[in-house]
Amino acid sequence: MYQPFGYQNGGTETELRFLATKSLGTSDASGSDPYSYVPRRLHFNASWFHNYDPLNGPDAERRDRYRVGVAYSQPLTNDLLLVADVYRETDRARGRTTNLAELGVRYQLTPQTVLTGGAGVGFGGDRSQDFRVTVGFQRTLSNPAVYPYLVKPTERFGQP
Repeated sequence: MYQPFGYQNGGTETELRFLATKSLGTSDASGSDPYSYVPRRLHFNASWFHNYDPLNGPDAERRDRYRVGVAYSQPLTNDLLLVADVYRETDRARGRTTNLAELGVRYQLTPQTVLTGGAGVGFGGDRSQDFRVTVGFQRTLSNPAVYPYLVKPTERFGQP
């Protein structure tokens, strides 16, 4: 749910999302080559948004809109993942859409810390967005006693 705040900021918007991922198999059907398996994945995402009280007039908003995209991901190393995606989204403002192709990486710095980065270019007739750069940081906050696999056994509970 998205709730805008302030005067003339539009209505509350909800999102219904569908996510699907398909792992792509190995090129060695017999499985005899130990280097043939790379966990490559194909992703499909679709979202439907509904605005319960859209603005009218010069800043008119859509009542219903969508986002749909496909992506491919493949590990480059144990800690580095390459991601490529293409998607189309109708913007909240009427008459605008975004078509974007992106390429990015996801790097696992530690078991609890992930860094991401990517860049994308707009394409298609309207090109409402020409270029996008994305940077991300993720830190998992957890108690090592609950998740003991995140720390070495000798570091648990203050043991030397």
